[in-house]
Amino acid sequence: GIELGHATLAELRHKTMFDEVVENYEPRYGAGGSAQHVVRVVQWILGAPASAAFIGQIGTDEYGEKLKRCAASEGMFTHYHEVDDEGTGLCAALVLDNEDISLVASLGASCSLPTSALSDTRPQEMIQTAKFVYCSGYFLPGASETVEFLGKTAVDADKIFLLNLSAAFIVLHFHDVLTRLIPSCDFIFGNEDEAAAFGEAKGWEGGVEEIALRIAGLPKASGTRPRVAVFTQGAGSTIVACQGHITKYPVERVPNELLVDINGAGDAFIGGFVSRLILGETLAECVRAGHWCSRVNIQTVGTMLPRTCDFV
Repeated sequence: GIELGHATLAELRHKTMFDEVVENYEPRYGAGGSAQHVVRVVQWILGAPASAAFIGQIGTDEYGEKLKRCAASEGMFTHYHEVDDEGTGLCAALVLDNEDISLVASLGASCSLPTSALSDTRPQEMIQTAKFVYCSGYFLPGASETVEFLGKTAVDADKIFLLNLSAAFIVLHFHDVLTRLIPSCDFIFGNEDEAAAFGEAKGWEGGVEEIALRIAGLPKASGTRPRVAVFTQGAGSTIVACQGHITKYPVERVPNELLVDINGAGDAFIGGFVSRLILGETLAECVRAGHWCSRVNIQTVGTMLPRTCDFV
């Protein structure tokens, strides 16, 4: 029931699989999830404790406790809203005999976060002190009000708001939410498939470059800075659009024999990009760091990061 070399959303028949993996093997644990992986990479590359903070939702179970410990071991500052009616989100990276890697994900509590969860003292302090606020598009199906609240909060407080489109189906099926959210966005990230989906939803013609330019030029709630649209294309050049101009950044290819797992590469790119943005560096340096982090990511299993970061 698991497709080799692909990602599968867990169904009822997979319910016992996670416990079986724990009982029969010696799994390595890491703090996962798309948005949290971005924050992990930012924390990893910047190095100083609590350089980045994460707010999310987990279940009141043993996996939630493991997640807390994993995040703390990486120096992350976190707040997890805990619920009793859903389990902690899980993703198993299964390395098969032929070295193919299959992912099985059970989203559980991770795919929603009520706005009320942000009213506690700790998340309020995290949001107030942050200069950059990042959200994953994966939150739109179950927590669109929370994402819109964070976007408005960022605009009102003159914070940098960053959004990852995350998946083509998010762009197509939640385009009305995206339309309301985009005016708040200072940075929009995606890949070539998500760019094509955005163009389809808008009825736009043209390739990634044209769509990136049009996204960057959409109306913006804050007039203090221009919007930047960033689209990766796998091994193809990364496209950055801003103020009517396109810049292409070639990607350094990784030899096939070094490729291990491409899952999470886009999130790793964003983490590297944001780490340089926080330091006030140029867009070119942001992209260079993003490419470097993505290269590290695709040479490891299941978004596991090396203990130390040697980016220079």
